[in-house]
Amino acid sequence: MIELSNQEDTFTYENSVNLFQSQERLTKAVDKYGNKATYLLSGQPDDMEAMKKFLEDKGIDSKQIKMDSFKGLK
Repeated sequence: MIELSNQEDTFTYENSVNLFQSQERLTKAVDKYGNKATYLLSGQPDDMEAMKKFLEDKGIDSKQIKMDSFKGLK
């Protein structure tokens, strides 16, 4: 993903260590791209639901949000 983001101007990759950091980074992405972007969320199911709601509350259409969940050590 990092390599792809370095090669493509239309692809951005960010990872976060906590929900607060995710919200900060998503806010910047929403401000920059709005509904022109597709937002791919990956992580724990409950964290992803929180991030999906966060994006929708920021005005992002649910069709622009893709999710890939996994269960980890949480």
